Amino acid sequence: MLTEAEYLSPQRFPLTTQSKLTIRQQMLIDAVNRDDLDRLVEEGKPLTPKQQGILAELREKAAFRPTNDPAD
Repeated sequence: MLTEAEYLSPQRFPLTTQSKLTIRQQMLIDAVNRDDLDRLVEEGKPLTPKQQGILAELREKAAFRPTNDPAD
């Protein structure tokens, strides 16, 4: 389980973290990017090494769940 600080850490997630975003903004961007990359994989299209790294970061970030998430 990641903390909010870990989720937003550019040191831990250098390919997917954008500076000065709220956790909600970053999570929305990450969700869109993961959907796009997952779609490419499902279509059998090869990912570049950078895209592979981004997808790996996004999969790791998927373990994060905000403490104030209404789904809890």
